[in-house]
Amino acid sequence: MNKIALSSAALVACLLAAPATAADFAGARLEAHAGWDRVQVETAGTTKDPRKDGIMYGVGAGYDLAVGATLRLGVEAELDFANAIEKVAGTTRLKSDAKRDFAAGIRVGAAVTDHFLLYVRAAYANARVRDDAITGVPASATRMSSRDGLRFGAGAEYAVAKHVFLKAEYRYSNYERGLSRNQLVGGVGIRF
Repeated sequence: MNKIALSSAALVACLLAAPATAADFAGARLEAHAGWDRVQVETAGTTKDPRKDGIMYGVGAGYDLAVGATLRLGVEAELDFANAIEKVAGTTRLKSDAKRDFAAGIRVGAAVTDHFLLYVRAAYANARVRDDAITGVPASATRMSSRDGLRFGAGAEYAVAKHVFLKAEYRYSNYERGLSRNQLVGGVGIRF
């Protein structure tokens, strides 16, 4: 584990030490990202147990178009996986396990310097959720479902080289049937 952490730190140091060249924050991009994930389920007539936070990880792709000197308009899609679970207590114990998450949408950004982009985003999101209902006797029910919703977020990209960037982002997703999630995400990507 220490070798992985040391290798990751060395990679980041090399990227940061690369010659600084201006990035235009335009064109096609690919990224890998990971971060903190909290799933919340609102269920009528129940009280919540303490939440279990989890991790999320995934990949994304997009295309940004330069409109003037600083404005960037883009489209993007991402596929994420997570392990956050929320347990709800009541007459019947419920457990919601949100696994796969897909989103596609738009973003608007402003290149505030040659190396720094701030952006906001909005997207359609679809989460695959496993719901378990446990009644206290050996009988239980499991249901897999997909839930549609909307995702909003804001973030920043920092160009460490002309075609390499680091990013940090906050996301809020609100799905049908009372499911929502908050995420803090960091990532690394390349532009073509």
